[in-house]
Amino acid sequence: SATARQTYREIHARLAGSLRALGLPAVVAEDHGRAADLAPGACFELAIGGEVLVGARKVIGSAQRIAGSAGLQHGAIARADHAERSANYRLEPPGPTPRHDEAPWPEAPEIARRIAADWASAGGRFAPPELTRALRAASVQDAERFRDPAWTWRR
Repeated sequence: SATARQTYREIHARLAGSLRALGLPAVVAEDHGRAADLAPGACFELAIGGEVLVGARKVIGSAQRIAGSAGLQHGAIARADHAERSANYRLEPPGPTPRHDEAPWPEAPEIARRIAADWASAGGRFAPPELTRALRAASVQDAERFRDPAWTWRR
């Protein structure tokens, strides 16, 4: 069976392929053999390996949670570069923010459709609408808990 790291890279490779199909020069970052040492809120500041880059900018990153034989991977796609804006909210500003000149990105729904189509063509299956509605209803209480700053900053 695949390791968590292999799964992470495979998922990101598929996502990079979807972005390339939309005309973006996406690649999976090479491993640098070091762990992230980031300030809070800086998850898109540094690629340590396995993330998706467009040019030099990290555009897709994610995290995994493995519990027994179950795994969850969640992440974000940064369509715009907000590094300068994010620096305004840091206690210690980072060094100079490099400018990233890149082609305009497709709108979010187009990206979502491309990713879904690519996963479906590789055998991916999607939850039926009834299950999705039931999960959404059941997740309301979890959403309130996860919105609470005490939960977010509990470290």
